[in-house]
Amino acid sequence: AELDLLFTDAYLSYASHLLSGRFAPRKLDPEWAIKPRSRDLAHVLNTALSSGGGITESLRDLTPKGKGYTQLRDVLQRYRKIEQTGGWPIVSGALGPGSQGSQVRNLRVRLQASGDLTEGDGGKTPAYDKAVSDAVRRFQKRHGLGETGTVNGATLTALNVPLAQRIRQVEVNLERWRWLPDEFGARYILVNIPNFKMNVIEDGKPVMEAKVVVGREERQTPTFTANMAYLVMSPKWYVPRSIAVKDKLPQLKRNPQALARQNIRIYNSAGQQINPGAVNWKAVSENNFNYQFRQDAGPRNALGGIKFMFPNPYNVYLHDTPTRGLFSQNQRTFSSGCIRLSNPVELAEYLLKHDPKWNRQTIKAAATSGKQRIVNLPQQVPVYLLYWTVWVDENGLANFRGDIYNRDKPMARALYQDGGAGGKGA
Repeated sequence: AELDLLFTDAYLSYASHLLSGRFAPRKLDPEWAIKPRSRDLAHVLNTALSSGGGITESLRDLTPKGKGYTQLRDVLQRYRKIEQTGGWPIVSGALGPGSQGSQVRNLRVRLQASGDLTEGDGGKTPAYDKAVSDAVRRFQKRHGLGETGTVNGATLTALNVPLAQRIRQVEVNLERWRWLPDEFGARYILVNIPNFKMNVIEDGKPVMEAKVVVGREERQTPTFTANMAYLVMSPKWYVPRSIAVKDKLPQLKRNPQALARQNIRIYNSAGQQINPGAVNWKAVSENNFNYQFRQDAGPRNALGGIKFMFPNPYNVYLHDTPTRGLFSQNQRTFSSGCIRLSNPVELAEYLLKHDPKWNRQTIKAAATSGKQRIVNLPQQVPVYLLYWTVWVDENGLANFRGDIYNRDKPMARALYQDGGAGGKGA
């Protein structure tokens, strides 16, 4: 009887971990709002027992069904095998075409271990040839680095991340997958925050991609899901209180006319527009701030020409931006939490493609008209703002990104409190 209780307890614990994760996401993120997968595990166990020999299959059936999960699990198994055979070597020094010697040999072995260099010389060739240069580009692309084909400082740092740390990174992201629903929908918008990219997925395949700017570390973009319901053309910007107090109020203290130059109007608590020069801003603080700031539509508006609305408690949305230069940078953490989009007209055209009133020309005209206009979508589209520092792309390649908000480490501590190696269950 005791053995039966122990087996039952072990089954239910493991089944729960496979179904919805080793721990509840709100343990680390109190505002987590994505609905977890749910099953009656007692019923699952009873069904498995009555079917005879169905325990293994019942557990397998509880794992996430998404292709991304199974692909990432394969990456974990592959990296564990590399670890068992001795891992990969450390590479040192800046290297490029024409380099020779032991460090190039180490580089070749390192690139072969991660699958970036596929030739079978076992790393014996000490030359930095075209095959190595191409392999370095593949490595750089998978790690979100500039694709130079040479080993610079950032590439060297990524090459020398310990294998054990990469394994832990994969384990952490497998846990994140267990927090998500099995189905995202036939069509949805996915923003992977650490990748600084937005993808539109239709029938399991990406049909559109855009660069995005996400929140700064002190104003992080949250992870959640909501349904995009409408667009706003030529939007006015109602400055959130947090931004008004932290960013705009200091500008007013230095110069009462600073916001007027940005086409931002100031309203009192009664909703009346006021003259900023008539207020002693030096006496205003967060505690007695009773004003609302609104920026007029136009080319200098912080939201650009289009805002994509998926109502949520964080007041976060996708939008255009007049600050286009930021999209050329690799790490794009510059916003106050909302997501700036590199190709808003293209996304609007896609979302409104079944409405004959809208095409690229009419969208551009509405976005630059200066007259705010709300356009409801014919069908709402789920939006997922997620945080993956490892994932497998459509070409089957494992991609790694930096932990821009330092969310991996507390997850790893919660998963493996003993500080030892990760568990084998995935």
